[in-house]
Amino acid sequence: MAHTAARFVLFSALAIVAAASTAQLETHSGAYSICRANTLYKVEFNVTGVPNDNYIALDDPSMGVVDVDCDYDQTALNLKFDSNDHVLKFVARIVAGGSFKIFVTSKFNFSSCKSLDLTLVRRVVSAEPDASNRVSVQLKAIIANYDELIQDGTISLAPSGPCAPAVDQRFCVGLNVDDACADAKAPIAIYSNPFISITCADCFTAFVADAFLVIKLSNWKVVSLQAGFQNMSVLSTAVIDMKAEASWSAGVDKTFPIIPSSTLIDFAIGPIPFKVSFEIPLTVQANAMMHAIAEAEFGVTSQWALGNMFVSWDETHGWSHVTPTPTFSWQPQLKTTDPQFNAAASFSIVPSVSMHFNNLFSYTMTATPELDVTVSGDLSSRQVCSNTTAHVIVSSHAELKIDVDWLHIHDDKVWDKTLYDSGVVTLESKCITL
Repeated sequence: MAHTAARFVLFSALAIVAAASTAQLETHSGAYSICRANTLYKVEFNVTGVPNDNYIALDDPSMGVVDVDCDYDQTALNLKFDSNDHVLKFVARIVAGGSFKIFVTSKFNFSSCKSLDLTLVRRVVSAEPDASNRVSVQLKAIIANYDELIQDGTISLAPSGPCAPAVDQRFCVGLNVDDACADAKAPIAIYSNPFISITCADCFTAFVADAFLVIKLSNWKVVSLQAGFQNMSVLSTAVIDMKAEASWSAGVDKTFPIIPSSTLIDFAIGPIPFKVSFEIPLTVQANAMMHAIAEAEFGVTSQWALGNMFVSWDETHGWSHVTPTPTFSWQPQLKTTDPQFNAAASFSIVPSVSMHFNNLFSYTMTATPELDVTVSGDLSSRQVCSNTTAHVIVSSHAELKIDVDWLHIHDDKVWDKTLYDSGVVTLESKCITL
Protein backbone atom coordinates (compact mmCIF):
# COMPACT_ATOMS: atom_id res chain seq x y z
CA MET A 1 0.00 0.00 0.00
CA ALA A 2 2.85 2.33 0.88
CA HIS A 3 4.50 1.55 -2.46
CA THR A 4 1.24 2.32 -4.27
CA ALA A 5 0.91 5.60 -2.45
CA ALA A 6 4.51 6.50 -3.26
CA ARG A 7 3.96 5.71 -6.92
CA PHE A 8 0.77 7.81 -6.89
CA VAL A 9 2.64 10.75 -5.37
CA LEU A 10 5.43 10.37 -7.94
CA PHE A 11 2.99 10.17 -10.88
CA SER A 12 1.04 13.12 -9.52
CA ALA A 13 4.24 15.17 -9.27
CA LEU A 14 5.20 14.23 -12.83
CA ALA A 15 1.72 15.16 -14.04
CA ILE A 16 1.97 18.53 -12.32
CA VAL A 17 5.38 19.16 -13.95
CA ALA A 18 4.05 18.08 -17.35
CA ALA A 19 1.00 20.29 -16.99
CA ALA A 20 3.15 23.24 -15.97
CA SER A 21 5.47 22.63 -18.93
CA THR A 22 2.53 22.34 -21.32
CA ALA A 23 1.08 25.58 -19.99
CA GLN A 24 4.31 27.37 -20.90
CA LEU A 25 4.35 26.17 -24.49
CA GLU A 26 3.52 28.63 -27.25
CA THR A 27 1.86 27.97 -30.61
CA HIS A 28 2.55 29.69 -33.93
CA SER A 29 0.53 29.04 -37.07
CA GLY A 30 0.09 30.77 -40.36
CA ALA A 31 1.36 31.12 -43.92
CA TYR A 32 3.15 33.72 -45.98
CA SER A 33 4.97 34.02 -49.30
CA ILE A 34 8.47 35.24 -50.02
CA CYS A 35 10.15 35.93 -53.35
CA ARG A 36 13.58 34.44 -53.91
CA ALA A 37 15.47 34.10 -57.20
CA ASN A 38 12.38 35.03 -59.24
CA THR A 39 10.31 32.29 -57.59
CA LEU A 40 7.49 32.79 -55.10
CA TYR A 41 7.86 30.37 -52.18
CA LYS A 42 5.03 29.69 -49.77
CA VAL A 43 5.86 28.92 -46.15
CA GLU A 44 3.17 27.23 -44.05
CA PHE A 45 3.56 26.32 -40.40
CA ASN A 46 1.70 25.18 -37.31
CA VAL A 47 4.10 24.54 -34.45
CA THR A 48 4.04 24.41 -30.66
CA GLY A 49 7.20 24.78 -28.67
CA VAL A 50 9.43 26.86 -26.44
CA PRO A 51 7.72 30.15 -25.48
CA ASN A 52 8.86 33.40 -27.07
CA ASP A 53 10.11 34.81 -23.77
CA ASN A 54 12.83 32.17 -23.72
CA TYR A 55 14.49 33.61 -26.85
CA ILE A 56 16.88 36.55 -26.77
CA ALA A 57 17.77 38.36 -29.99
CA LEU A 58 21.27 39.72 -29.42
CA ASP A 59 20.73 42.44 -32.02
CA ASP A 60 17.56 43.73 -30.32
CA PRO A 61 18.47 47.36 -29.40
CA SER A 62 16.75 46.97 -26.02
CA MET A 63 19.33 44.33 -25.04
CA GLY A 64 22.19 46.82 -25.23
CA VAL A 65 24.67 44.39 -26.87
CA VAL A 66 27.25 46.39 -28.82
CA ASP A 67 29.65 43.61 -29.90
CA VAL A 68 30.44 39.91 -29.53
CA ASP A 69 33.83 38.21 -29.36
CA CYS A 70 34.02 34.52 -30.33
CA ASP A 71 36.48 31.86 -29.30
CA TYR A 72 37.98 29.33 -31.69
CA ASP A 73 35.35 26.62 -31.17
CA GLN A 74 32.44 29.08 -31.28
CA THR A 75 30.85 27.88 -28.04
CA ALA A 76 32.14 30.65 -25.75
CA LEU A 77 31.02 34.18 -26.54
CA ASN A 78 32.05 37.41 -24.83
CA LEU A 79 29.08 39.79 -24.99
CA LYS A 80 29.89 43.47 -24.68
CA PHE A 81 27.08 45.73 -23.43
CA ASP A 82 26.65 49.49 -23.38
CA SER A 83 25.99 49.57 -19.62
CA ASN A 84 26.16 47.51 -16.43
CA ASP A 85 22.35 47.75 -16.13
CA HIS A 86 21.96 45.83 -19.37
CA VAL A 87 24.45 43.22 -18.11
CA LEU A 88 22.37 42.65 -14.97
CA LYS A 89 19.11 42.46 -16.95
CA PHE A 90 20.62 39.96 -19.40
CA VAL A 91 21.90 37.67 -16.64
CA ALA A 92 18.52 37.90 -14.91
CA ARG A 93 16.82 36.74 -18.13
CA ILE A 94 19.14 33.73 -18.25
CA VAL A 95 18.42 32.81 -14.63
CA ALA A 96 14.66 33.15 -15.22
CA GLY A 97 14.75 30.71 -18.12
CA GLY A 98 13.49 27.80 -16.07
CA SER A 99 13.14 24.29 -17.44
CA PHE A 100 13.02 25.42 -21.08
CA LYS A 101 16.39 27.17 -20.85
CA ILE A 102 17.23 30.35 -22.75
CA PHE A 103 18.16 30.53 -26.44
CA VAL A 104 20.01 33.33 -28.21
CA THR A 105 20.21 34.30 -31.86
CA SER A 106 21.01 37.24 -34.11
CA LYS A 107 20.31 38.32 -37.68
CA PHE A 108 23.76 39.75 -38.36
CA ASN A 109 27.44 39.02 -37.72
CA PHE A 110 29.19 41.10 -35.12
CA SER A 111 32.60 42.51 -36.07
CA SER A 112 34.75 39.84 -34.43
CA CYS A 113 32.49 36.89 -35.29
CA LYS A 114 32.51 36.99 -39.08
CA SER A 115 33.04 33.22 -39.34
CA LEU A 116 30.27 32.47 -36.84
CA ASP A 117 26.76 31.95 -38.16
CA LEU A 118 24.77 33.78 -35.50
CA THR A 119 21.54 33.21 -37.39
CA LEU A 120 21.50 29.73 -35.84
CA VAL A 121 19.75 29.39 -32.51
CA ARG A 122 22.12 28.72 -29.60
CA ARG A 123 21.13 27.18 -26.26
CA VAL A 124 22.68 28.97 -23.31
CA VAL A 125 24.71 26.77 -20.98
CA SER A 126 25.90 29.51 -18.64
CA ALA A 127 26.24 33.30 -18.40
CA GLU A 128 28.69 34.94 -16.00
CA PRO A 129 29.44 38.66 -15.68
CA ASP A 130 33.09 39.37 -16.46
CA ALA A 131 34.78 40.29 -13.17
CA SER A 132 37.40 42.34 -15.01
CA ASN A 133 34.91 44.28 -17.14
CA ARG A 134 31.57 45.48 -15.73
CA VAL A 135 29.98 45.70 -19.18
CA SER A 136 30.83 42.19 -20.40
CA VAL A 137 29.30 38.73 -19.98
CA GLN A 138 31.05 35.41 -20.59
CA LEU A 139 28.41 33.34 -22.35
CA LYS A 140 28.67 29.65 -23.07
CA ALA A 141 26.13 28.57 -25.71
CA ILE A 142 25.94 25.62 -28.08
CA ILE A 143 24.04 25.30 -31.34
CA ALA A 144 20.47 24.19 -30.66
CA ASN A 145 18.65 21.72 -32.85
CA TYR A 146 15.11 22.45 -33.90
CA ASP A 147 13.77 19.38 -32.15
CA GLU A 148 14.86 21.13 -28.94
CA LEU A 149 12.71 24.14 -29.83
CA ILE A 150 9.54 22.59 -31.28
CA GLN A 151 7.48 20.00 -29.47
CA ASP A 152 4.89 19.34 -32.18
CA GLY A 153 4.17 20.77 -35.58
CA THR A 154 4.57 20.86 -39.33
CA ILE A 155 6.66 23.24 -41.45
CA SER A 156 6.49 23.27 -45.24
CA LEU A 157 8.19 25.26 -47.98
CA ALA A 158 7.21 24.93 -51.63
CA PRO A 159 7.33 26.98 -54.85
CA SER A 160 3.99 28.53 -55.82
CA GLY A 161 4.79 30.23 -59.13
CA PRO A 162 6.84 33.16 -60.42
CA CYS A 163 7.18 36.44 -58.57
CA ALA A 164 5.32 39.46 -59.89
CA PRO A 165 6.10 40.74 -62.44
CA ALA A 166 6.28 37.23 -63.83
CA VAL A 167 9.76 36.03 -64.77
CA ASP A 168 10.14 32.61 -66.34
CA GLN A 169 13.21 31.56 -64.37
CA ARG A 170 13.64 29.25 -61.41
CA PHE A 171 16.49 29.54 -58.95
CA CYS A 172 19.93 28.70 -60.28
CA VAL A 173 23.03 27.67 -58.37
CA GLY A 174 26.16 26.77 -60.23
CA LEU A 175 29.86 26.31 -60.57
CA ASN A 176 31.79 28.99 -62.49
CA VAL A 177 28.57 30.23 -64.06
CA ASP A 178 27.78 33.79 -65.09
CA ASP A 179 24.91 35.89 -63.75
CA ALA A 180 22.64 34.78 -66.59
CA CYS A 181 23.20 31.13 -65.64
CA ALA A 182 24.13 30.37 -69.25
CA ASP A 183 27.93 30.58 -69.76
CA ALA A 184 31.23 30.05 -68.02
CA LYS A 185 32.45 32.96 -65.93
CA ALA A 186 36.19 32.32 -66.45
CA PRO A 187 38.69 29.59 -67.45
CA ILE A 188 39.79 27.17 -64.71
CA ALA A 189 43.46 26.14 -64.60
CA ILE A 190 43.77 22.41 -63.94
CA TYR A 191 47.43 21.43 -64.51
CA SER A 192 50.62 22.74 -66.05
CA ASN A 193 54.34 22.02 -66.31
CA PRO A 194 56.99 23.14 -68.85
CA PHE A 195 55.76 20.51 -71.33
CA ILE A 196 51.97 20.45 -71.11
CA SER A 197 49.10 22.58 -69.83
CA ILE A 198 45.49 21.59 -69.24
CA THR A 199 42.88 24.27 -68.74
CA CYS A 200 39.11 24.15 -68.48
CA ALA A 201 38.65 26.74 -71.21
CA ASP A 202 34.87 26.59 -71.06
CA CYS A 203 33.67 24.74 -67.97
CA PHE A 204 30.58 25.44 -65.92
CA THR A 205 27.60 23.65 -64.45
CA ALA A 206 24.28 25.32 -63.66
CA PHE A 207 21.66 23.55 -61.57
CA VAL A 208 18.15 24.92 -62.12
CA ALA A 209 15.34 23.60 -59.95
CA ASP A 210 12.65 24.31 -57.36
CA ALA A 211 13.52 23.49 -53.76
CA PHE A 212 10.92 22.20 -51.31
CA LEU A 213 10.66 20.62 -47.87
CA VAL A 214 8.07 19.32 -45.42
CA ILE A 215 9.08 18.48 -41.86
CA LYS A 216 6.96 17.09 -39.04
CA LEU A 217 7.84 16.93 -35.36
CA SER A 218 6.07 15.20 -32.51
CA ASN A 219 6.93 14.97 -28.82
CA TRP A 220 10.20 16.89 -29.32
CA LYS A 221 11.57 14.79 -32.16
CA VAL A 222 11.48 14.67 -35.94
CA VAL A 223 9.07 11.99 -37.14
CA SER A 224 9.12 12.60 -40.90
CA LEU A 225 10.80 14.73 -43.51
CA GLN A 226 10.63 15.16 -47.27
CA ALA A 227 13.00 17.52 -49.09
CA GLY A 228 14.96 18.05 -52.26
CA PHE A 229 14.48 19.40 -55.77
CA GLN A 230 11.61 19.38 -58.24
CA ASN A 231 11.99 19.71 -62.01
CA MET A 232 15.77 19.82 -61.85
CA SER A 233 17.70 20.50 -65.04
CA VAL A 234 21.43 20.89 -65.52
CA LEU A 235 23.24 22.91 -68.17
CA SER A 236 26.88 21.84 -68.36
CA THR A 237 29.92 22.54 -70.51
CA ALA A 238 33.26 20.73 -70.21
CA VAL A 239 35.68 21.93 -72.86
CA ILE A 240 39.39 21.28 -72.21
CA ASP A 241 42.23 23.33 -73.72
CA MET A 242 45.35 21.16 -74.06
CA LYS A 243 48.67 22.58 -75.18
CA ALA A 244 51.87 20.51 -75.50
CA GLU A 245 55.44 21.55 -76.16
CA ALA A 246 56.44 17.88 -76.66
CA SER A 247 54.94 14.43 -76.62
CA TRP A 248 53.82 14.17 -73.01
CA SER A 249 51.26 12.66 -70.67
CA ALA A 250 49.78 13.99 -67.44
CA GLY A 251 47.31 12.97 -64.77
CA VAL A 252 45.51 15.05 -62.16
CA ASP A 253 43.01 14.39 -59.39
CA LYS A 254 42.11 17.72 -57.86
CA THR A 255 39.51 18.85 -55.37
CA PHE A 256 38.76 22.56 -55.53
CA PRO A 257 37.64 24.56 -52.49
CA ILE A 258 33.92 24.38 -51.84
CA ILE A 259 32.00 27.31 -53.26
CA PRO A 260 30.78 29.27 -50.20
CA SER A 261 27.20 28.63 -49.17
CA SER A 262 24.58 30.91 -50.64
CA THR A 263 21.23 31.38 -48.95
CA LEU A 264 18.24 30.69 -51.14
CA ILE A 265 15.49 31.24 -48.59
CA ASP A 266 15.47 32.55 -45.05
CA PHE A 267 12.35 33.00 -42.95
CA ALA A 268 11.20 32.99 -39.33
CA ILE A 269 8.48 31.29 -37.35
CA GLY A 270 7.95 33.50 -34.35
CA PRO A 271 11.46 34.07 -32.95
CA ILE A 272 12.95 30.97 -34.64
CA PRO A 273 15.02 31.65 -37.77
CA PHE A 274 15.17 29.12 -40.62
CA LYS A 275 17.50 29.05 -43.59
CA VAL A 276 17.81 26.97 -46.76
CA SER A 277 21.29 27.29 -48.27
CA PHE A 278 23.39 25.67 -50.99
CA GLU A 279 27.03 24.95 -51.68
CA ILE A 280 28.88 23.46 -54.65
CA PRO A 281 31.83 21.11 -54.02
CA LEU A 282 33.98 20.35 -57.11
CA THR A 283 36.32 17.50 -58.06
CA VAL A 284 38.32 17.29 -61.30
CA GLN A 285 39.99 14.13 -62.55
CA ALA A 286 41.88 14.14 -65.85
CA ASN A 287 44.37 11.99 -67.71
CA ALA A 288 45.80 13.19 -71.01
CA MET A 289 48.39 12.16 -73.56
CA MET A 290 49.67 14.41 -76.32
CA HIS A 291 51.53 12.93 -79.28
CA ALA A 292 53.09 16.08 -80.74
CA ILE A 293 53.61 19.79 -80.24
CA ALA A 294 50.09 21.13 -80.72
CA GLU A 295 47.07 22.78 -79.11
CA ALA A 296 43.34 22.09 -79.26
CA GLU A 297 40.11 22.59 -77.36
CA PHE A 298 37.73 19.65 -77.15
CA GLY A 299 34.94 18.33 -74.98
CA VAL A 300 31.16 18.52 -74.81
CA THR A 301 28.29 20.77 -73.93
CA SER A 302 25.25 19.06 -72.51
CA GLN A 303 21.77 19.51 -71.15
CA TRP A 304 20.37 17.12 -68.56
CA ALA A 305 16.74 16.85 -67.54
CA LEU A 306 16.91 15.09 -64.18
CA GLY A 307 13.33 15.67 -63.07
CA ASN A 308 12.45 15.25 -59.40
CA MET A 309 15.32 14.57 -57.01
CA PHE A 310 14.21 14.30 -53.41
CA VAL A 311 14.29 12.03 -50.37
CA SER A 312 11.77 11.09 -47.71
CA TRP A 313 12.36 9.80 -44.22
CA ASP A 314 10.05 8.72 -41.43
CA GLU A 315 10.73 6.98 -38.16
CA THR A 316 8.80 3.85 -39.21
CA HIS A 317 10.06 3.18 -42.75
CA GLY A 318 13.39 5.04 -42.85
CA TRP A 319 14.65 6.50 -46.13
CA SER A 320 13.09 6.40 -49.57
CA HIS A 321 13.90 8.29 -52.76
CA VAL A 322 11.98 9.12 -55.88
CA THR A 323 13.68 7.33 -58.76
CA PRO A 324 14.53 9.77 -61.57
CA THR A 325 14.34 8.97 -65.29
CA PRO A 326 16.77 11.56 -66.65
CA THR A 327 17.40 12.41 -70.29
CA PHE A 328 20.67 13.76 -71.68
CA SER A 329 21.57 15.81 -74.74
CA TRP A 330 25.25 15.99 -75.76
CA GLN A 331 27.04 18.23 -78.31
CA PRO A 332 30.74 17.44 -78.94
CA GLN A 333 33.04 20.47 -79.27
CA LEU A 334 36.35 20.70 -81.15
CA LYS A 335 38.60 23.62 -82.03
CA THR A 336 42.20 23.56 -83.36
CA THR A 337 44.39 25.11 -86.02
CA ASP A 338 46.77 22.15 -86.26
CA PRO A 339 45.85 19.34 -88.68
CA GLN A 340 48.47 17.09 -87.01
CA PHE A 341 46.87 17.27 -83.59
CA ASN A 342 46.68 13.86 -81.91
CA ALA A 343 45.69 13.32 -78.31
CA ALA A 344 43.68 11.15 -75.95
CA ALA A 345 42.07 12.34 -72.76
CA SER A 346 39.80 11.03 -70.05
CA PHE A 347 38.32 13.58 -67.73
CA SER A 348 35.57 13.98 -65.17
CA ILE A 349 34.47 17.38 -63.89
CA VAL A 350 32.20 16.59 -60.97
CA PRO A 351 30.25 19.33 -59.22
CA SER A 352 27.68 18.47 -56.57
CA VAL A 353 24.84 20.60 -55.28
CA SER A 354 24.19 20.42 -51.55
CA MET A 355 21.01 21.71 -49.93
CA HIS A 356 21.13 22.46 -46.19
CA PHE A 357 18.16 23.15 -43.94
CA ASN A 358 19.85 24.83 -40.98
CA ASN A 359 21.70 22.20 -38.96
CA LEU A 360 18.88 19.67 -39.14
CA PHE A 361 19.05 18.19 -42.63
CA SER A 362 21.30 18.15 -45.70
CA TYR A 363 20.85 16.63 -49.14
CA THR A 364 23.51 16.34 -51.84
CA MET A 365 22.95 15.41 -55.48
CA THR A 366 26.01 14.45 -57.54
CA ALA A 367 26.02 13.76 -61.27
CA THR A 368 29.37 12.34 -62.35
CA PRO A 369 30.04 12.59 -66.10
CA GLU A 370 33.07 10.56 -67.20
CA LEU A 371 34.22 11.60 -70.68
CA ASP A 372 36.74 9.79 -72.88
CA VAL A 373 37.90 11.70 -75.95
CA THR A 374 40.35 10.83 -78.70
CA VAL A 375 41.34 13.50 -81.22
CA SER A 376 43.23 12.61 -84.39
CA GLY A 377 44.32 14.75 -87.31
CA ASP A 378 45.18 13.81 -90.88
CA LEU A 379 47.70 16.06 -92.59
CA SER A 380 46.78 14.89 -96.11
CA SER A 381 43.06 15.62 -95.73
CA ARG A 382 43.69 18.43 -93.22
CA GLN A 383 40.82 17.06 -91.18
CA VAL A 384 40.74 16.67 -87.40
CA CYS A 385 38.07 14.52 -85.72
CA SER A 386 37.13 13.84 -82.10
CA ASN A 387 35.39 10.71 -80.86
CA THR A 388 33.78 10.82 -77.43
CA THR A 389 32.07 8.44 -75.03
CA ALA A 390 30.16 9.55 -71.94
CA HIS A 391 29.16 7.73 -68.78
CA VAL A 392 26.95 9.44 -66.18
CA ILE A 393 26.22 8.25 -62.65
CA VAL A 394 23.67 10.16 -60.53
CA SER A 395 23.87 9.63 -56.77
CA SER A 396 22.42 11.14 -53.60
CA HIS A 397 23.58 11.61 -50.05
CA ALA A 398 21.23 12.65 -47.25
CA GLU A 399 21.76 13.30 -43.55
CA LEU A 400 19.13 13.84 -40.88
CA LYS A 401 20.73 15.02 -37.66
CA ILE A 402 18.94 14.44 -34.40
CA ASP A 403 20.90 15.57 -31.35
CA VAL A 404 19.00 16.60 -28.23
CA ASP A 405 21.36 16.72 -25.26
CA TRP A 406 18.83 17.07 -22.48
CA LEU A 407 16.69 14.20 -23.84
CA HIS A 408 19.83 12.05 -24.30
CA ILE A 409 19.04 11.53 -27.99
CA HIS A 410 22.11 11.42 -30.26
CA ASP A 411 21.64 10.07 -33.74
CA ASP A 412 22.82 10.88 -37.26
CA LYS A 413 20.71 9.19 -39.91
CA VAL A 414 22.74 8.94 -43.14
CA TRP A 415 21.64 7.60 -46.50
CA ASP A 416 23.63 7.07 -49.72
CA LYS A 417 22.31 5.67 -52.97
CA THR A 418 23.17 5.48 -56.66
CA LEU A 419 20.01 6.54 -58.49
CA TYR A 420 20.95 6.27 -62.14
CA ASP A 421 23.71 4.78 -64.30
CA SER A 422 23.66 5.58 -68.01
CA GLY A 423 26.29 3.03 -69.00
CA VAL A 424 28.82 4.02 -71.66
CA VAL A 425 27.20 6.12 -74.40
CA THR A 426 28.98 6.79 -77.71
CA LEU A 427 28.47 10.35 -78.90
CA GLU A 428 28.42 11.60 -82.45
CA SER A 429 31.87 12.28 -83.91
CA LYS A 430 32.92 15.88 -84.42
CA CYS A 431 35.17 16.75 -87.39
CA ILE A 432 36.60 20.00 -88.69
CA THR A 433 38.52 20.67 -91.91
CA LEU A 434 41.41 23.13 -91.77
